[in-house]
Amino acid sequence: MKVTHRPAARIALAIAVLAPAVAATVAAASAGASQGRNTSHAAAAGLRAEPAASTATAAGTRLWVALYRGSNGASEATSIATSSHRSEVFVTGLSGDTSGHQAYGTVAYSARGVRRWAASYNGPAGENFANELAVSPDGSKVFVTGASAGKPIGNVSQYEYATVAYDSSTGASRWVRRFTLLSTSGASATAVAVSPGGSKVFVTGNAANAAGLFYATVAYRA
Repeated sequence: MKVTHRPAARIALAIAVLAPAVAATVAAASAGASQGRNTSHAAAAGLRAEPAASTATAAGTRLWVALYRGSNGASEATSIATSSHRSEVFVTGLSGDTSGHQAYGTVAYSARGVRRWAASYNGPAGENFANELAVSPDGSKVFVTGASAGKPIGNVSQYEYATVAYDSSTGASRWVRRFTLLSTSGASATAVAVSPGGSKVFVTGNAANAAGLFYATVAYRA
C-alpha cells in the first residue's frame, strides 16, 4: 500500500518576523540509521539576512528577510516555529544537495534574522521530506519529523517516519528515531508536539500494514 508524504510548495525560503519575541511569518518566493546521516554546517549557499534599516514599530512593518537554498537549488519550506525562551526562529523543509539527494533542511535564526546554524538529515535512501517541527518549552531542543525513504526492497523504497532532535543552540543532532509498521509498507509523519514539561515528544502521521492505512502516533522520551 502506497503512502505519500504531505506535499509542500516549491519555494526559496523568505521569513518575516513581526514581533521579535513571539511572532513569525513565512514569505515565500518561487524557486527554489540505518539512522541516516546528520550534518550541521556553518554556511549555507544562497543565504542572506537583511536586518531592517527602519526603527519603525508600526504593525506590519517588515523587520528582515532571510533566504536559504539547498546546494543544488532545491528548497521547500514546510514548517516554522519560534522559541519564547530566546526569541529564536526555526524553519524546516526539504533541502537538496549536490549529489541529487533530498534531505531535511533545518535553519535557526535570531530574532534579528541572523542565521545561527543550518543542519541536514539524510536517510539511507537519499529521499527525505521534513513536514513539521516543534520547539521544547524551555527552548533547548528542536524536533523535526517527516517521511524518509528506507532501504529499498527490490526497486522500491518504502517511506518511514524519521524524527530528529537537535540542540537549539548549535544544531547538533541529539538523536534520530525511525518508525514504520512493516518494512514492506509505507509511513509518513506529518505532525510533532512536545509535552508541557518537555520530557516527551509525540509524532503522528499515517502508516500502512496488511490491514490498511492507520493514524500512527508514537511517543518518545525527549
